Amino acid sequence: MDEKDILLKMIEGLNASIVSLSTTHKKQAEQNEKLQERIKELTAQIV
Repeated sequence: MDEKDILLKMIEGLNASIVSLSTTHKKQAEQNEKLQERIKELTAQIV
């Protein structure tokens, strides 16, 4: 395996990591939005 092949494999791995991290980020952003809404609901109950 030459340097080009190694770099291509690294790029493939990094691209897979980007996809995984992007998916995780999206899920966490959605969860954060839901939690922020729940905080508003609960705050309204005690104010």
